[in-house]
Amino acid sequence: MVYVVTDVAPFRYNYEWLQRFGELMMMQMPDDMVDPPPSNDDSFAYLMQFTDGNRLDLTLYPLAKVAELSRDS
Repeated sequence: MVYVVTDVAPFRYNYEWLQRFGELMMMQMPDDMVDPPPSNDDSFAYLMQFTDGNRLDLTLYPLAKVAELSRDS
């Protein structure tokens, strides 16, 4: 899932808003797992597994760069 937001930064390390999807069992942030962090398109991804069994891969993407998004199936 892709969320297009005006500013990615407020969502990057504030995890409270993720609670609306359910109770988290596990979360990974692949953009923070490499050293040095990727200098990509200013997006940020969350890979989440919830206690109810649902899984969500969520990427935050800046509105200013939405024209650069490639087509995806």
